[in-house]
Amino acid sequence: MEVRESQGFGGRPGRRMNTLAALASAPANKDQVNENQDWHKLRISRKGANVTMYFDDKEVVKYSGLEQTGKNDIVFWVNYTEATYRNITVKSGDETLFAGTPKDVQIPEVAPEWTAFGEGKYRLIKDDAVNMRYSQEITAGKKAEAGMAQGPQNIIVREKYVGSIYAKGKGELIVGLRNEKGEFVARQSLGKINSKEWKKYDFTLEPQVSVDGDFAIVVKDGTIQVDMVTLSTQTGKDLGGFRPDILQAVKELHPTCLRWPGGGYVAQYDWQWGIGPQENRERWAHWMWMDYDQNCFGTDEFIRFCREVNTEPVIVVSVRFERPADEYDQILQNAVNWVRYCNAPATDEWGAKRAANGHPEPYNVKYWEIDNEMWEMGIDRYEKCVRDFSTAMRKVDPSIKIIACGGFQEDEQFIKRSGQYFDYLSLHHYEQQGGYATGPVRLGQQYDRYAQMIAAGPNPNIKLFISEWNLNSIDWRTGLFAGGFLNMCEARDVVAMGAAALFIRRTDAPDWNNAFINFDYKDLFKAPNCQVTELWYDHFSKYRLAYSGETGNVSISTTMSENGADVIVKVVNPTDQPATLRIKGDWTGISGTEFEYYAPGSLTVANSMENKNAVALQKASGKVQDNDVILEIPALSAGVLTITKQFQ
Repeated sequence: MEVRESQGFGGRPGRRMNTLAALASAPANKDQVNENQDWHKLRISRKGANVTMYFDDKEVVKYSGLEQTGKNDIVFWVNYTEATYRNITVKSGDETLFAGTPKDVQIPEVAPEWTAFGEGKYRLIKDDAVNMRYSQEITAGKKAEAGMAQGPQNIIVREKYVGSIYAKGKGELIVGLRNEKGEFVARQSLGKINSKEWKKYDFTLEPQVSVDGDFAIVVKDGTIQVDMVTLSTQTGKDLGGFRPDILQAVKELHPTCLRWPGGGYVAQYDWQWGIGPQENRERWAHWMWMDYDQNCFGTDEFIRFCREVNTEPVIVVSVRFERPADEYDQILQNAVNWVRYCNAPATDEWGAKRAANGHPEPYNVKYWEIDNEMWEMGIDRYEKCVRDFSTAMRKVDPSIKIIACGGFQEDEQFIKRSGQYFDYLSLHHYEQQGGYATGPVRLGQQYDRYAQMIAAGPNPNIKLFISEWNLNSIDWRTGLFAGGFLNMCEARDVVAMGAAALFIRRTDAPDWNNAFINFDYKDLFKAPNCQVTELWYDHFSKYRLAYSGETGNVSISTTMSENGADVIVKVVNPTDQPATLRIKGDWTGISGTEFEYYAPGSLTVANSMENKNAVALQKASGKVQDNDVILEIPALSAGVLTITKQFQ
């Protein structure tokens, strides 16, 4: 185990990560790694500091210099492949320390995330399933009921809960919704099953009360195997499968672009896993996030989501830089085929597949980003990818806009050498908690340097896409940072696009607690960064106004409303002292002012599910004096002043 530090922007340190690093290794050949899943014998022998590894009794790795520590872990680890282990034995001399399968990875009786109830027997059955490898067997005694449940579920009165389940065996199959006491509030018998073949059963549950509870599968008087159970509200299904309250929260934020699949997720993702009928898609394990993806949300669902919230999709393709060199052409073609699937007519091979999936008209996805945070790959290899991928993807659709990853120490040379191959340069920035005030200032200086680099390069039309930005916090500091960051971006022509991260987060997720929209199984709340961004959007105008004068530590952005009636002043005071702002304009008169602002009084005030408006919007007015506007700005505040001009 070692600690690695990623390369940060502007020569600053990046993130620190604990990683496993191989002390010695040997590449596997195609006989050792193949689709036949043949069994092989792996043996590791350690004597003091010396380790020898044997594969099918042939020595493949030898290492001397193992550290002599008081504790050693035995790790079975594969990278970018899949392996199954059996007959694991650990010996010390003639003594057997362990034999069998570790308990943590033994096949359980009940599927993970489910809880058994009732008097019954349970068994996960391998290699007999509708989808993937396992199905659940439930056995109930004569005239008895046994089942399993998953929760918590938010059960809403008069909402229709629609779903399906595959089953075979003998007995009565029942599904239902239960309250916290285990009592059914909606229940439907799917009949007595007597079949050796899998069959799909559809159901609709209509509860008459609103409660917290769970979804239950019940077997009565027999043994039944079940697999591929689905459950959704009819309301959510009608919206494309999206939870209505989360969808509405996103609409209220009005994101102008959404980037997917982003972050480290894209390194492993193959877009073909997420198209076609949902029941044919298989889940996959994402090792970086230590979680599973059910692949319910793929390309078609992403585009539907973007259309629902009226935003531009940005699709990120992977160059799969850790794959062998002989796979490069295939990886490149996979990215090209993704463009074809989205943008080619239905007469194209991949356009026809999109049409077969229910979408005959091209999606016309405009923005395509070539991978994510490629500093680990190095500029030489990545620059070749940008040239190759950009050229090939534009052959499918010359109108697309290509986004390349920045953040290299060699960005200036990258722009000079290959700037004609891309339209946007993607930069990331996560500010530490203490940088809520200074971070936007430093970023502004950095983006100014990029503007100079671009102006001196072969493509002066390149713009910046700040494709991940945020403060590493969930409290009011995120609001102050968001306001300062947005003011800074508004003032710079070189910044054309932005996408915050994290965007949406389930509150029990293990890491990264800085999301705009935070949800659990039944509710959500917006964080201060979301609140400020919404306020800024509600007062956005493309007509920027110049201003002169000193504002000290107060961040200012000035625009004119698009109807010409108002002057808009966005103000962030990140200091712990109130400030006074006197605004002189070339207007002939003022008919009124309104100041909408957030000022919770402390940096650490945070919204939560229990108190969604701990950071609450307040309203005040500026004082008009001799045709000037005097605004009293609270400490630690972010707000928007609207000055309505007088017309003669």
